[in-house]
Amino acid sequence: MFREHLLGELPVDLLKPFFTEAFGQPTKELHTLLGIMLFQQTMDLNDAKAVDQPAYNIQWHYALDITEESDEAKYVSEKTLWSTR
Repeated sequence: MFREHLLGELPVDLLKPFFTEAFGQPTKELHTLLGIMLFQQTMDLNDAKAVDQPAYNIQWHYALDITEESDEAKYVSEKTLWSTR
């Protein structure tokens, strides 16, 4: 339900102007980051537990539409989560 109805409704376009290729490292996919933050708040997870979920939990992979098997697609650091928030 989340992937089909809510993931595409996350306000990614409002955040895009704040992330440019000319400033720092490229950002993670914004739908994924916002989805992680939404799940984190919903499930009352601390940052460490929230970043573990997309790395290991197949339910989160499905909900966040993470289809790649690479570490780059699944790994989010606590610093990235914090700075995006």
